[in-house]
Amino acid sequence: MLMNNAGVMACPLSRTVDGFEKQFGTNHLGHFALTARLAPAILAGEAPRVVTLSSAGHSRSDVDLDDVNFEATPYDAWIAYGRSKTANALFARELATRAGASGVLSFSVHPGGIVTELGRHLDDQLRNDMLSFARERAVRFGDVGDDGEPRRMQFKSVPAGAATQVWAATSPSLATRNGAYLADCGLGVQGVNPTVNGYMDYLVDDDHARRLWILSERLTGVSFF
Repeated sequence: MLMNNAGVMACPLSRTVDGFEKQFGTNHLGHFALTARLAPAILAGEAPRVVTLSSAGHSRSDVDLDDVNFEATPYDAWIAYGRSKTANALFARELATRAGASGVLSFSVHPGGIVTELGRHLDDQLRNDMLSFARERAVRFGDVGDDGEPRRMQFKSVPAGAATQVWAATSPSLATRNGAYLADCGLGVQGVNPTVNGYMDYLVDDDHARRLWILSERLTGVSFF
């Protein structure tokens, strides 16, 4: 079992040593290359699974395959994060398509909001933007509390945040749900507030997933499945 769990979030514009925008390079391309190089070991395992951490942050933006490095558009820390998290989910979906016949199960996971060192780059402006965006999502998807007000962003403990990825790596009930996006120890729901357990339509765009895979092979120089 491989858990693609590394990540950076909302960092200032910077580049990896290979010249990629840091969030896309770290969160997606790094995991893509790692999974490719570990593919022989994964395939040799019994009932192999690959779990890739996405996020509700994917609802910030689809992947821009024509400008993954923000060379043509102004950099926005949250948009860059959203693109990378969308890429995580599309990668998991395409991996299921390509490797499912070999017995590999692949899932993407929204762990929930958790206060960890992942948020080391958040200043007051970025933090307020995150909370405002969560409120906007609640309004858009009609997610209200008992008081009729848009539901506020909820935060989880670290163990609760780890629960869905552990479930994704171990649950027998997921054997027929290859490629799924998961949240709150359940299947994600299309058209529901992504801050909770929903996801945007573009996470199930198979053509986009295929094109991202081809681009990722070209950018990293590795190929598999």
